Amino acid sequence: MYTSHLSGLIGKLVRVNRGGPESSEGIVLAVKSDYIVIFAKHEGVVYFNREHIKSITILHKPHKHSEKHGHHHRVIRWKHRKPSSFLDALRSKKNHLIKINRGGPESIVGVLSQVNADYIMLIVNHESIIIFTQHIKSFTPSVRLLNQYKGEHNKGQKQGKDEKGGKDNKEHKDGKDKDHKEGRGNDHKGDRDNKEHRDGKDHKDHDHY
Repeated sequence: MYTSHLSGLIGKLVRVNRGGPESSEGIVLAVKSDYIVIFAKHEGVVYFNREHIKSITILHKPHKHSEKHGHHHRVIRWKHRKPSSFLDALRSKKNHLIKINRGGPESIVGVLSQVNADYIMLIVNHESIIIFTQHIKSFTPSVRLLNQYKGEHNKGQKQGKDEKGGKDNKEHKDGKDKDHKEGRGNDHKGDRDNKEHRDGKDHKDHDHY
């Protein structure tokens, strides 16, 4: 595939690859020597390494999503902003949350901490993961991805609070039940003492007579 030929795809709706986790439909934003960029409806901006692209299908169906959000204007701005290589595109996202590869066991989300010629490093849950650049098929840096990550994080925190709240409520309930039982026990003891007092008094009065 030659860049000069593929540059005519900018602004068009395409499907990258025919199927599988690395397949995606979207508007082509940029075409560079070793990567292309598309804007997919659900994922946002996706960078594809051209070494791993098997096919590109031009879709002639209407794309209302593109017209609604004015992607043709977005394409003009992107022409002047895109790094010249896939590696430079990765470098431009250093210290950002990104998704490496789109699916399967090699797909991973983390903060990009290092970018070298042969490998990159992601920070994932306090772990440093080295990924060799030759195996990176695509990457997605997206506000949508960040919002999804925050949503999952907040959901985990809420679940933890709910579990803690349930435990506190149980302890509070157990404490109330214990106090209630102790109160009932004291009431029974008081009734027994009163009964013994009355019996003693009756016995004393009988002796008096």
